[in-house]
This record gives sequence, C-alpha cells and structure tokens, in this order.
Amino acid sequence: MNIFKIHIITFILLIWSVSTKSQKRVNDYGIKYELAFSINPTVHSGVVTYAVLGIDTLENKIVRTRQIDEATFVLYCKGIYKTKANPKRINLFKKYDIDCGVIIEPIMKKGVLVNDTLWEEMKPLCLPIYDIWKLKYAVHPHYPKAATNIPDEDKGWAAQRYLPSAKQSQLLQQYGGKSVSDFFYGDGMFRLFKDMQDWDWIETYKGLLD
Repeated sequence: MNIFKIHIITFILLIWSVSTKSQKRVNDYGIKYELAFSINPTVHSGVVTYAVLGIDTLENKIVRTRQIDEATFVLYCKGIYKTKANPKRINLFKKYDIDCGVIIEPIMKKGVLVNDTLWEEMKPLCLPIYDIWKLKYAVHPHYPKAATNIPDEDKGWAAQRYLPSAKQSQLLQQYGGKSVSDFFYGDGMFRLFKDMQDWDWIETYKGLLD
C-alpha cells in the first residue's frame, strides 16, 4: 500500500470519527433543554409560538424544537408539570421575581390538596405572557389595517404596525434574540418577562423610534 492510499484511508477514518462523535453528541450528550417563545406564528400556533428547545451546548445552537401550547408553557414554567427543561419542577416565574398576577393558592386541608375548580382554572395563567405580542406589533394582528377605535389592551409597543424599530430590535438582542422573530429562552427570556412588567422599561421601549 503506497503513501497516498494510506493518507486517503486515514482521512476517511478521521472524517468518520468526527461525524460519529458529532452525531452522538447531538443525540445523547451536550444537550440542554430550555423553555422558549418566538413571535413568529406558525400553522400550529397563535401569534406567539411556544416550545421546548434542545440546545447543543458545545456549538450553542438549537438542534431540537418541540412546539407546545401557551397553557403548557406556563405550567412548565411554574413547575406544575415536569419537563426536560424544568426537571426539578422549580417555579421559574417565582425564581426570576415575575408577578403572574394570580394570587390564588391551592386549597389544603389537613395536608391534602382539595380539588378546587378555580385553582385549576388559574394554574395556566401568567399575565406577562399575554403581552409578548406587543413587542412586535403596534396593534394586535387580528385587526385589519382599516380598523379604527382600537381598545388600549389591543395596542402594542412596537414602533411599526407589524415590526419593531431597529432600535427596539437592538434592545431585544440584550435578551438573546438576534431578531424579534427568533426564539427567546433561558435567563434572557425570564429577564425580558421581568422587564416587561416595568412601566419605565415599557415607555423606554415604545420611545425607541428610528
């Protein structure tokens, strides 16, 4: 076997080894799961898309996406449901000092949880979640362009009807998204939820015009 063939075989084996290790890492190792949202509607979501992401921590890129609904997202964040993104069932809203605006607590009698209808209805609620769309839109997108007399609750914070300004987008990059349509997740997402409850932050965001 000449030197040229030896080099070719060595090169092929090297490529196979790197490819195998890379595939194994994606399939089994180095994956961190995160709860996430994106203001990028799909055929299976509303204005906001919620998901559990698998992040390749070695390459810092999204390798898995499992879409979930809004209620499941909130229940995962609260730790009421278990997920790979919150296996210890920590109340992540409480951890990041986010006020969900719901003060109803489960009813306990002699250490036993009482089946309470109102508590069950309140579990999937968290007020900041309902304002996510306002980061991208000046008016809720379910309104036609010709609509008038828009109520305040359906007015967003974006500088343009369907997009934030360049300066607003630049501010959002501090929370992890390269654009407003990207996934926000992890610490940056919860910091964003927290700041969205600050009226000074909201006014600053609304004032970032091009």
